Amino acid sequence: MGRGLKAALAGPSLAILKEAHESTGEFKYVFMSTIGIGKDRPIPIGESATTNAIRRMVDPRTGKAFATGFMTSHGFRHTASTMLNELEYSSDAIELQMAHLTLNVIRGTYNKAQLMTTRVKMMTEWADYIDGLLKN
Repeated sequence: MGRGLKAALAGPSLAILKEAHESTGEFKYVFMSTIGIGKDRPIPIGESATTNAIRRMVDPRTGKAFATGFMTSHGFRHTASTMLNELEYSSDAIELQMAHLTLNVIRGTYNKAQLMTTRVKMMTEWADYIDGLLKN
């Protein structure tokens, strides 16, 4: 989007990034495109890279790849936004976490709140919620 984002991350997310840093720490991006390998021209992976990875994942119930139509990387954002709203988290915190701009120009001009305490709590509880789903 051409602008900075302060992302609130839960402990498990930070642990994953720290582990990945052991392999990618010399590069600018943690998740770097193979097109950009080399320190002179690194670029981050795009949405299509993660969507293609999802397509290649194997469904353990069938032994076949999920293929097109199962999920997209942007679909995870859609699902998270919907579920966090259903769980009655602050819509301001959700939209900030999603890096969405407010359509209210005046509010967007004057309100520079980042709600980091709320967002860290929300993402920690979200991580716990996802962990709970994985255990069931």
